[in-house]
Amino acid sequence: MLQTPCIIAISIDNGRYKKKTADGNCKVAEHLSQRTHTARIFVDAIRENDDLWRSGNGLAVECVIGEKVKPIRPSRKPVWFIGDSITAGIHVNGDKEPETNSYVESYTNVASNLLGLANVPIAYGATGITTAGSGGVPKASDYLNFDMAGVPDQCEQPEWVVLNYGTNDRKNRKVFLTEYRQYIYQLLDRVHSIPIIILKPFVGVYSKEIDILASEFPNVFPVNTSDWEASYTDDLHPDSYGSKLLGIELARVITDILNRKN
Repeated sequence: MLQTPCIIAISIDNGRYKKKTADGNCKVAEHLSQRTHTARIFVDAIRENDDLWRSGNGLAVECVIGEKVKPIRPSRKPVWFIGDSITAGIHVNGDKEPETNSYVESYTNVASNLLGLANVPIAYGATGITTAGSGGVPKASDYLNFDMAGVPDQCEQPEWVVLNYGTNDRKNRKVFLTEYRQYIYQLLDRVHSIPIIILKPFVGVYSKEIDILASEFPNVFPVNTSDWEASYTDDLHPDSYGSKLLGIELARVITDILNRKN
């Protein structure tokens, strides 16, 4: 059931993702050989400004039709990547939505694939620690535990969490540190003692505040991104190539942090 224009990404047997516009009867694959195949299907892109929060606009799967089709539990360990449109992969290929948005091309998904992990994105455009965003979505603390208004999420407990907030909080400097601290406490109630990695925004703000915040919690790690090189589609959003560069840097940093912990 399709409520808004939507692009899906399909990978057969870990092959390259192929994208197509979702419709009422979406064909995932055909003419496959007579052996067992694995299909991975993602909602790759929807429009940032659609009513995602109150109406839950998006893609719903009513049924799967095929011979000998069965679900499998993902073997990759989950990691939560929480943030705004940059984390969600908005505008990685330009401005015309939804075609130019892409979860699979986001820097977080690049990092996840390099690390052999499952990317669980919790990200909405224009949101922040102190500000609500696009599509009627509230600020970060109000959507942390929900898929949409009134619908609790069912995310599996992650191995660790990566946060990237601050880009949309630039006008709220006086309250940013206080509200981010409250958000970390809220997050810890959900994930307890796992590592939390806080990226300093790519736009170069709130470095000092994030260092202070990380010093207050034993399992929170700040990450300086000021020397991470990337190309952008505009002043804020990395493009597809820039996302690859950022994903490589993020995978390196996560590996370094976990090696230090061990």
